[in-house]
Amino acid sequence: MNGSSTNGVIMSEITPAVPAEQPDLAGQRRDLERELADLRRELDEARTRLAERDAAMKSALREELIASRERLAAMDAEHQQMIESIRAATQTQVDQVIADAQREIGELS
Repeated sequence: MNGSSTNGVIMSEITPAVPAEQPDLAGQRRDLERELADLRRELDEARTRLAERDAAMKSALREELIASRERLAAMDAEHQQMIESIRAATQTQVDQVIADAQREIGELS
């Protein structure tokens, strides 16, 4: 028989076969760490882009708000001017009606 035997079993039959190639665990780990670093870098870049977009959006909204306030202020000023014009025209008409009434009263007396 080849090899030594114990109770009729050949030792080479119970010894696990050594695979032809051992997995390169250190290499796999390096690859995974490199991939993880790449993913972290991509995540940081995505966060930076998001922050830039967020800042741009806030800036655009702020500018729009300022422009809206300016338009509203201009509309309000125009409205106030129209009200003053209407009041002045109305007061002129009232003064004319009073003057006409006083003249008619004077003519009747």
